[in-house]
Amino acid sequence: MTSIPKRMEAAGKALLLSLISASMSRRRALPDWRARPYRVLYVRHDGIGDMILATGTLRAIACSHSTISLDVLTHASTAEMLLGNPHVNRVISFRPGRRLAYPASLLRRLRRERYDVVVDGMMRRFVDGAVQRPRVKSSTVLLMAVSGAPHRIGMGGRPNDFIYTFPVIPPPERSVHHAEYSAAVAAPFNVVPAREDLSCELHVSDAEGVAAEARWRALEDSHRVPRLLVNMSAANARRRWPIDRYIAVIRHVLERHPGASVLVIGAPGDEEGISAVASASKATVCVPSLRDAFALIGTADVLFTPETSLGHAAAALGTPAVVMLPAGHEMLVPYKGSGRNLFGADGTIESVSVDAASRALEEVLDRPA
Repeated sequence: MTSIPKRMEAAGKALLLSLISASMSRRRALPDWRARPYRVLYVRHDGIGDMILATGTLRAIACSHSTISLDVLTHASTAEMLLGNPHVNRVISFRPGRRLAYPASLLRRLRRERYDVVVDGMMRRFVDGAVQRPRVKSSTVLLMAVSGAPHRIGMGGRPNDFIYTFPVIPPPERSVHHAEYSAAVAAPFNVVPAREDLSCELHVSDAEGVAAEARWRALEDSHRVPRLLVNMSAANARRRWPIDRYIAVIRHVLERHPGASVLVIGAPGDEEGISAVASASKATVCVPSLRDAFALIGTADVLFTPETSLGHAAAALGTPAVVMLPAGHEMLVPYKGSGRNLFGADGTIESVSVDAASRALEEVLDRPA
């Protein structure tokens, strides 16, 4: 049974939404983007891989008209994806408040910024067996209202979409890659996603690249050998693969490519499993920061991972990847990436076999450079 405070909170939220709807639920014609400078804020703060996939959309919006200056609002954890991105004027990062709401200090700041356009990049989608964001969140409605932006763009066809002055309807989610699906919010800027280059991009600094190259060279003899980067960490149990299978796959690679450099990486908290795999397969272990992981991916020959975010990073950096995903996630594979995607059954990657993974890695490693 719902408690009285929660019922009162829900009633207050419903009243606030109705008041905002009454005052702001008006559609508005798009401006002439060529007429004057426009300050645009793109809002997206979900996963690391999602922000990487969004870089094509950001580029398309920023380059659509010379009058547009593009800022991005995102979590502090995903802001790193945009370091060095030449298409983003400024990244505003924040840490969510109670119940993932926007802090009051952030709302006041956005009000002072006086943006001309706010783009809500948080769209409805299906992932890991659940529908995410089936409605426009009340916190998003509040942010857009408080911003004072005269033009507000986002995915229509959902409850609370009254806040958008220009709602967009993307193509059916299962019909296109998620990079193209989420690029629908760029259409009001005269961008046609189906004709646009939406390739992902990441920018590794010279210092990060030099450090990664030095780590690889420390594993090699005097001559260059194949470099396999193995990531074991994953966001949830659906995407975790048994430790003994990683060991078997690495041993197979080393039998086929004696002397190859194999570096096993993972996130903090997974050190025990990473060390066990590295020890049993005579590989080297590393727990890098996220930025250092990107640099290692960019200097590897092949990435093997159960985590799609690093697969997206590999596609952005031009590194072939063998990525394990649950079936049903075909629209979330690395966008325009080179490599192989292996799908598990029953909503997990448990059914991906050692043989399938080994064959995929052989195929990618044996390709001409």
